[in-house]
Amino acid sequence: QPETGLEIIKVEAGTNRPLSGAVFEVKSPSGDVYGTYSTNSQGRILLNLRESGTYVVTEIVPPRYYLPAENPTQTVTVRYGEIAKVTFANEAYGDLRIEKLDTGSGGGLYGALVQIKHIETGTIKTGTTNMAGICQFTKLIPGAYEIREIVAPIGYKLDSQAHTVSVAKGSTTHYTLKNEANPGLLIIKYDRGTMIAMPDVSFNIYKDTVLIGTYKTDAMGEILLTSLDPGTYRVEEVDTGDDSHIVNVMPQEIELEAGDGILQLVFFNDRKPGIHLVKLDSSDLSKVIANA
Repeated sequence: QPETGLEIIKVEAGTNRPLSGAVFEVKSPSGDVYGTYSTNSQGRILLNLRESGTYVVTEIVPPRYYLPAENPTQTVTVRYGEIAKVTFANEAYGDLRIEKLDTGSGGGLYGALVQIKHIETGTIKTGTTNMAGICQFTKLIPGAYEIREIVAPIGYKLDSQAHTVSVAKGSTTHYTLKNEANPGLLIIKYDRGTMIAMPDVSFNIYKDTVLIGTYKTDAMGEILLTSLDPGTYRVEEVDTGDDSHIVNVMPQEIELEAGDGILQLVFFNDRKPGIHLVKLDSSDLSKVIANA
C-alpha cells in the first residue's frame, strides 16, 4: 500500500540550498497540534500520517542566520497513498561592520554612536564603536541602509553626512567612516639645563586675544587641551611654581585648524643664578666645616 505522508522542505531563497534547524509546528485537519519538528541536514521533515485532509504548517523558528519565512504559515492537502510536499524559503541575514577611523592617523576611534536605518522598512538600530573603532550589526534584513553618526568620538568633529550602503544577504558588508580630529594643544615644560619636566608651572592661554583660562603643568610637566575651536592661541608663562627658576617671558602663538590633531608647544626655564659656598679645613681640604 502506498505511503501517506507530508514532507516539509526548507531552502535558502534564490539558491534552493537546504537549510537545517528550522522548527515547524504542524496542525492536523481537526485543528489540533500534531507535533513540532526540526529540519535535518537535508533541510527536510518527513511525516508518516494516517489521516488525510488539510494540514496547517507554521515555521516557528527560522534556521540560524536566516530571516523568518516571508509566508510562515502554509496549508497543504494530504491524500491517502501520496506524499504531499510543502516548501518554505528563507532569505539569509546580512551583517554590517562599520569601522571608524581617524582621518589623519588611520587609527580606530572608540565611542562613536552610529545609527543605521533600513531604507525600505524604516527600521533603526544604533551601536557604539569599540576600542578598535568597530561597530558590528548582525541579523540585518538585506537591502539599502542609511548610516549616520549621532555622537562623534571625544575630541573629534562630528561627521554629519548621511552615508548609504547595500547590505548583501549571507555575508558581512564592510563600511568605513572617518573623522577629523578637533584641534588640541599640548604644552610641555622642561628645565633647560637638565631637561627634567617641570610640574606646577602656570600659563595663561588666550584664543584670539581672549583669555580662556590659567592652567598648570601636571607631574609630567604637561598641559593637554583637547577639542579646541580653530583659531589663534597665545600661551604665556606666568609662574614657574618654585623659587629656583626664572619665568620664561617669551610667549608663543600657534594657529589651530580643524584636522590638525594635537599640536605641541615646548617651553624651557633657566635656573636663577646663585653662589655655592663651601667652608673647608685648611689643614685637610677633604673636611668641610659646618655653621661657619
